[in-house]
Amino acid sequence: MNQKFIRLTRAFALLGLGITIATGVSQSGAWLSAISRVQSATTIGHDTPHQGHFVNENIADVPWTLAPTYAAAAGETVRYELSTTAYAPKNEKGGLDDYHCFLIDPKLESDRFVTGVYVLPQNGKMVHHAILFRVEPENVAEAKEFNKNGEGWSCFGGSGLGTRGNANVGASDLENPGGRGGAWVGAWVPGAGKGNLPAGIGVPVKKGSMYVMQIHYNLANGLGTDRSSFELTYAPVGSQLQAIRNQNYIAPVELPCPDGINTPACQRDTTIARNVAEVGAFAARQSAGALLLCKRTLADYQKPVGDASSISTSCDRSIRADATLYSVAGHMHLMGKQIKVELISEGKSKTLLSIPKWDFHWQGNYWFKDPVQAKKGDVIRVSCVFDNSANNRPLIGNNPLEMRYIAWGEGTADEMCLSMINQTSN
Repeated sequence: MNQKFIRLTRAFALLGLGITIATGVSQSGAWLSAISRVQSATTIGHDTPHQGHFVNENIADVPWTLAPTYAAAAGETVRYELSTTAYAPKNEKGGLDDYHCFLIDPKLESDRFVTGVYVLPQNGKMVHHAILFRVEPENVAEAKEFNKNGEGWSCFGGSGLGTRGNANVGASDLENPGGRGGAWVGAWVPGAGKGNLPAGIGVPVKKGSMYVMQIHYNLANGLGTDRSSFELTYAPVGSQLQAIRNQNYIAPVELPCPDGINTPACQRDTTIARNVAEVGAFAARQSAGALLLCKRTLADYQKPVGDASSISTSCDRSIRADATLYSVAGHMHLMGKQIKVELISEGKSKTLLSIPKWDFHWQGNYWFKDPVQAKKGDVIRVSCVFDNSANNRPLIGNNPLEMRYIAWGEGTADEMCLSMINQTSN
């Protein structure tokens, strides 16, 4: 992929509270050139049917803003360093991805609300994304045990808290990747900047809590070191805000090779074994967990796929309590073709997000112009379409990805079908 194309393409942006998308390459350009798909830039037009209405849709240079335009709330901003020394990402099992968690003690002396998140990656060549998790006071001891060497820990899939010794992890944790011991505070991806939440809303953090910053380092562009940091804006002590949280909604991913191709790499067992070898048994439980959550079996996906250029999946998940939905995002990897997120209430479907021409390098968190009301028992449906054909082989480094079976996984060459919704409970 040439630099002209990268500059024309939105930087890869993903997840979290209040992220801001910027055009251009900056530090993330080197990573984008290392893992890329050769295609033209995608534009979503105003005429996309049934698309939701988002903040600033008429003045942004794209149809809907990828971040809220809210002014910074009153309060204090504090900067936190992830470590006192530089971290050297690595994957001792030979893979190209390193998910590493850092423990940070904010030394909070009272309950607070976070109203703004700003992650500052130091090495843009390696930092693929970063997610900030909250560690509840009752889980701090476990987090300290994870961090007993003071250098953090490997954490594919989430913070890892609450997961050790639990054979069922991988199912519920797909919807709560912070584990039982934490929840999202915010996130960063290439192109992201400062993000502020709407007035009256914040992420609650209890006195005595800590933070875990999970950083996904991609090693396809070479090795190096990183000393990233982040800033949080806190509402004044004693503020009474409505708590916002991120909820994930997923669908299984099972992508066979085109009909008639039966090489070892095209066998599901080969893919699961490779992922387990690279990241641990968690990889197998993720794939099984996605099927379990969505009440599906492998038989639902072991059907002829033709040239594998249009493989569909979907999942319905009920909303657990009345809620106000403030933003929606979608996420797939390099085989993604389309994604759609719907709210189904009383038998009627309302499209929250529809991206008919998926582009891995242009993703974002879409904030509704008017928050959406949802009731307990309403359904969120996530639908994805993938292309695992011979004509769609992404470049990993300088080499096209081999034809192979693809399942749900943490690596960029694996796949996901995922929607993230920022919501408050009524």
